[in-house]
Amino acid sequence: MSLATAFKISKQDGFFLAGPDATILFSGRFWPVSFIKKDTFVTAFQPAFPDAELGNNESRAVTLDGRSILVCRAGGVLYAVENRCTHQEAELEGGRIRGCFISCPLHGVRFDLRDGNPMGQLTRVPLSTFEVRLVDGVIEVAV
Repeated sequence: MSLATAFKISKQDGFFLAGPDATILFSGRFWPVSFIKKDTFVTAFQPAFPDAELGNNESRAVTLDGRSILVCRAGGVLYAVENRCTHQEAELEGGRIRGCFISCPLHGVRFDLRDGNPMGQLTRVPLSTFEVRLVDGVIEVAV
């Protein structure tokens, strides 16, 4: 169990936010909230689909936790990015994958699947990326 998982509260509408003087019980010790990095987020891996359904240089969109996520395999490596071009909000599913880049099918904006950074002049806003893993033949994405 990581320190970040101590923050997770079972609520449909989000997470509990504590005040600056609050403490969190973790590993038998109380820790001040200020001890936690401000950009710490709780993520949980969710199954997407069987690994066998995704070939090399292919992508497939899935909805996990209310978000449209594009799972890609490029050069044998799995990646997961937001399924939305930051240029004009078009879906990236169906975009051409070459190397570790995916091209938007609408205007051809290229994004690096490793970190979401765009190439070219049409946008400077990167895609959100997600951690991805393979467990017992199933692709899982952290959302």
